Amino acid sequence: MTAHPTPHLLLALRTRYGLSQAQLAEYLSVSRAQVSMAEQGRRVLPTTAWSKLLPLLHVLEAPATSAGTPTALDDASRTALQRRLRDCTHEATRLRQELAHMRAKASQCQAVLRELVPLLRPLATAGAARKEEAWLALREEEAQQEVARSGPAAQALLELRIDALDYEAGQAALRLARALG
Repeated sequence: MTAHPTPHLLLALRTRYGLSQAQLAEYLSVSRAQVSMAEQGRRVLPTTAWSKLLPLLHVLEAPATSAGTPTALDDASRTALQRRLRDCTHEATRLRQELAHMRAKASQCQAVLRELVPLLRPLATAGAARKEEAWLALREEEAQQEVARSGPAAQALLELRIDALDYEAGQAALRLARALG
């Protein structure tokens, strides 16, 4: 095995043992972002991290110990699995970006509801300025609608989609690794 296995093997390893990126990162003493970027092929983990993974990767590359013998994949099947792995990885990355944007937007809107509206409402009503009251009411309504769209429930559902894509990509990577082994 090389000193730095492919990103797909890292994902396959996490999938095999049911580890989150955060859990693996903790074991390797690196950040979750480093694990994520290594899985995407955008960064290489430090050699010390890979050395911690080598015994596990050797097990991963060993023939399956399950009752069934893995079937060989023809070129078309391998290509289809590689395409699906790439698609799942790409979509999960896109959804992670969407989730980060969603969290930032929700945080801004919660600040509007928690801070801006309570601070400005007394000032707007004290001066009886209709324009200011209307502006503040519009900001409050927009913030409430956005929190409903991108709040904790929406974030949890998006996290589930990401987890499902990560799992599917990991399973595809595991099957490819077994077929190549």
